[in-house]
Amino acid sequence: MARALASVEAPENQAKYEALFLDNLHAGAIGAGRIMSAAGTSIQATLINCFVQPVGDCIQGVDNEGYPGIYEALREAAETMRRGGGVGYDFSRIRPRGAEVKATASMASGPCSYINVFDQSCSTVESAGARRGAQMGVLRIDHPDVMEFITAKRTPGRWNNFNVGGRVGRFHAGPDSGRKLGTGAPRQTWRRHHGPRCPPACRWHVGLQIHART
Repeated sequence: MARALASVEAPENQAKYEALFLDNLHAGAIGAGRIMSAAGTSIQATLINCFVQPVGDCIQGVDNEGYPGIYEALREAAETMRRGGGVGYDFSRIRPRGAEVKATASMASGPCSYINVFDQSCSTVESAGARRGAQMGVLRIDHPDVMEFITAKRTPGRWNNFNVGGRVGRFHAGPDSGRKLGTGAPRQTWRRHHGPRCPPACRWHVGLQIHART
């Protein structure tokens, strides 16, 4: 393991760092899970535990802001999980259920329906070392589909391969300031939520993890 960790150093420094890593291990240091399970083995696996996978508001290619489309993100996440990494996603850029998709004259199915697809992919792809993948899904607390998102895991068998959490940013200041909080895009023009009406149901719903961001 120490030799594998030192292998990325310049050739003339590898022996030095191998000895340092080995001394650390003998002293009781424990590496992250992926390091302990894969370093120094023949497994083609990542030595990094967790990755953030961007997800844009389009099916393939990249969206207008340069984020990979939903199925591009799914493909990249599958490869990450195959090599042993856990994956986190922010699905907030995906337009809400019922929003108009002008390019195809259709209606959007919303982020929760696509999370179903990511969940099934995770249950199918076996991670390096005979483990299933791990995923974290986040949705902005002011996204129009947030109530469906935070109650989804009440349905037995749904999103078994996900932990989920609400992304909190400006929202937490809303009830005190009385400011209206825009959702960023419309549900037919993604409607605006008024802070004081939304927090009781959204912020403290059973099982909701709050991930505050400054």
